[in-house]
Amino acid sequence: MGVFRRVILPVAWLLVFAIIAVALVKIAFIDGLKSTASQPAPLAEVDIPMVPATRATVTNTVQVKGTVQSNAADPVRSTAAGKVVKVFAEQGATVEKGTPLFQVKAERVATNTQVSKDGTPPKPVYDYLDVLAPSGGTL
Repeated sequence: MGVFRRVILPVAWLLVFAIIAVALVKIAFIDGLKSTASQPAPLAEVDIPMVPATRATVTNTVQVKGTVQSNAADPVRSTAAGKVVKVFAEQGATVEKGTPLFQVKAERVATNTQVSKDGTPPKPVYDYLDVLAPSGGTL
């Protein structure tokens, strides 16, 4: 085993590398000396297009197809029964959520239930309530 590792393997490696070196010399020098006049030359040309740089304005046009749908109407109700005394927004106006729409004058019973000295009942008390838009949109 000692002779095999010391003598035979290095000689085998030397032969392999010698064969590779001879093949490379033949490919590089000997085959390169042959005349190539019998082979046709390439006839195609590669032309790189050249575009001159200039200043210009870029315009983008976007077309979008779509439909418009209206949302369901939101009912507007007052929390108290009474008479509408003032209208803040007319029909067709665009409003945001929380915008006052109209004002209601509501009568409530007075807390003082005693009869006055002349025998007349106490005067009614009126509350003025603003009704607000529940959501934004068009009236």
